[in-house]
Amino acid sequence: STVLEDAFLVVGSLAAALEAGFAPYIQAFLPFLYPALKAHEDTQLCMVAVGIIGDISRALGDQSAQYAGAFMNVLLENLQSNVLTCNVKISILSSSLQAWTYNQRSLFLLHVCC
Repeated sequence: STVLEDAFLVVGSLAAALEAGFAPYIQAFLPFLYPALKAHEDTQLCMVAVGIIGDISRALGDQSAQYAGAFMNVLLENLQSNVLTCNVKISILSSSLQAWTYNQRSLFLLHVCC
């Protein structure tokens, strides 16, 4: 494990602990997250970064919808990579499904309630 991977795991734990209170910090974290997601040659870092997307989506709840499009674009690019292993791609599918499911449920509730 590298220092960067450990730092990402700390950020994921912080997001889980703070939940919606993590929102003020996400903009400062995104410039580190996107390059890690695109680090196809570093499988472990990429996998940790993918997991962070799920952590952030769960923590921010409805507020994560504004980041969903950018997250999904990077994850779809990763699924097309010839470098990434099946383990990373399975993790991508799991995180994508979690984020999509949460956002769809939020949109449904918004539609029903309003």
